[in-house]
Amino acid sequence: MHKEVVGISMLFITIDWLGGIFSIISLLFRPEFDVLAGVAYALVIVMDGVVILAALILNPFARRRRREEAQGHSEAFPATLSLPMTMTESSVATSMRKPTMSIDPTPPGPV
Repeated sequence: MHKEVVGISMLFITIDWLGGIFSIISLLFRPEFDVLAGVAYALVIVMDGVVILAALILNPFARRRRREEAQGHSEAFPATLSLPMTMTESSVATSMRKPTMSIDPTPPGPV
């Protein structure tokens, strides 16, 4: 479980939230208030607001938790044990080789 808001563009959610607010305001200037549209726009405002509020609350805690975990792991493992893995040139060449296909140039015989 992440306990943070992941994979959602906060810019998109904010613009969508503002669109809901301005849409409700536009309904107020109509001669007759459209209740169904008002309910739909209110739901957009509430649901987007919940996502924005969750991101504002949970993401800083998650960022702090990851930073503390990273510091804890770096202290637990000495620098001599955290050497990067290297590949030799031959293993790179082998892994980059494309499979080959052999095509028989002779046409198939009578069927």
